[in-house]
Amino acid sequence: MKERARLLFCTPMDSADFPKLWSRDAEAAAERLGFQLDLLRTAPAGAGGWNRLLRGYDGAVTSWGAPQFNAELLEGNTRLRIVGHAAGSVADLVSDELFARGIKVVSANDTMAGSVAEWCLAASILGFGRALEFLRFGGGEPLRWENRGRVRSLRDAAIGIWGFGAIARSYLELLKPFTPARILVHSDFASDAALAEWGAEPASLERVFAEADVVVLLAGLNNRNIERVDGGLLRLLRDGATLINYGRARLIREDDLMAELEKRRFSAFFDVFYREPLPVDSPLYRLPNVVLTPHVAGLGGIRRFIPDVLENFGRFFRGEPLRGEITRERAAAMTSHKKALTV
Repeated sequence: MKERARLLFCTPMDSADFPKLWSRDAEAAAERLGFQLDLLRTAPAGAGGWNRLLRGYDGAVTSWGAPQFNAELLEGNTRLRIVGHAAGSVADLVSDELFARGIKVVSANDTMAGSVAEWCLAASILGFGRALEFLRFGGGEPLRWENRGRVRSLRDAAIGIWGFGAIARSYLELLKPFTPARILVHSDFASDAALAEWGAEPASLERVFAEADVVVLLAGLNNRNIERVDGGLLRLLRDGATLINYGRARLIREDDLMAELEKRRFSAFFDVFYREPLPVDSPLYRLPNVVLTPHVAGLGGIRRFIPDVLENFGRFFRGEPLRGEITRERAAAMTSHKKALTV
């Protein structure tokens, strides 16, 4: 009888993230696929502790707070063959040593991306449709019937996107039935041909801000992109435009953002912030042209993160092609919090 592949879920059971990630679906997937999936009670100390622990496993399921799989952690570890990240970016998880050893890397990035893309679409419809001018959520304030004529259809919109990763592509897929008038994309990685396949025009970041009615920030956070959106770019936004940041807060220079929002020329939708939880005295709360959500856009599919990773593990151990494999090149384009913190 073939030995069951042995996997370790590297998020400790006492972590605040454990109950969000672990579910009956995850347990059922492991059983159905024939894995022995062990749960970690407490995290070992340092890379040496992880090294000793992981030597007994064929695969590791990681998530937020996992160690980097670097040379020290991997030294002498000949059994580990695949790492699956039950979250998004793997930039701070992987290393040259991991890829050099031929260890495969997958993640729940595409699952998370689909959830974020749904929120981007909703914000795009509400923002371009000028819903903030007449939308009410109760509280006793009457509806503004005089603004009904200002509503617009997304079919008339010029959509601008910064980034061309998994979220951007999921968002573009959701946009297809709406047939926007134009789609402008700025990417440091995508070719013009790749953008054309999605019906998008390549554009500079300046053109995206100057020509789009809806600007969606979906670039990875790295040294090049930190605070790249400054006052100069924000002032290019059209009057009545919509800015959506459901990616990374530090893509925008905070002081410049507040200065431009105070002018109330454009509306903005934010799910990510420089400080989280957002302080109760944040000036964002008093701006009527801003919609805030508490960093939830990517969590709609969280209970599928581990099952989706395990499905990919099943393909790997059956010798089948992986879906959404994270290559060295793809990992390099993802958000790196550790690198960003050095700026």
